[in-house]
Amino acid sequence: MIIKIDGRIHELMDTYSNEIENNDYSFFFEDLKTSILELAEEYISETYHNNYGLLLDIEKQLSFSDAMCGYKAQMEQFIEDNQIVLVAKDISVDDINVSIDIPKKAIYAATGGTIVAVALCFAANVWIGLLAEIIALGYAYKVYNDTRKYVLAIQMQQIMNEKKEVFINQIIADISDWYNKLCSKSDDILRTFNLSI
Repeated sequence: MIIKIDGRIHELMDTYSNEIENNDYSFFFEDLKTSILELAEEYISETYHNNYGLLLDIEKQLSFSDAMCGYKAQMEQFIEDNQIVLVAKDISVDDINVSIDIPKKAIYAATGGTIVAVALCFAANVWIGLLAEIIALGYAYKVYNDTRKYVLAIQMQQIMNEKKEVFINQIIADISDWYNKLCSKSDDILRTFNLSI
């Protein structure tokens, strides 16, 4: 599953490279959320089908397949209780902490003084703060590149790429954590039916 998530994140980064290049991560996160939920549904469906036939008692089969409180219903409730939500936050350019000087006046001109960061809500504050840094660095790169300050532009791009790598690793870690909780919930439900895990 983690390999699928990692591959999907990189695939989406490639798919939305133009949007990301223009500091718009919203489509990336919308598709990532869809992918996570599709993989979760695939896991739930596969687990359901692999275990239903192992129940020899008709009452347990009925209970396992019950639309209100059976395995799938409980897993859907877990997903509802642990929703993955897109969060958008306006962040003032003054509030962005970047480890290097950036041309804030030019970024103000390009953004109106506010950067809108959109992320998935696992650890949204961490993601949004880091994403705001990446977006600010992206604007700084464009400013330096457009004004032919290529050494500074390259420096911005290198730092931005390092931050993107941290960002991707954080996404993978948070999604893996969410998915591990999903699997743990599944295991707990299967145990109630005396099914081996």
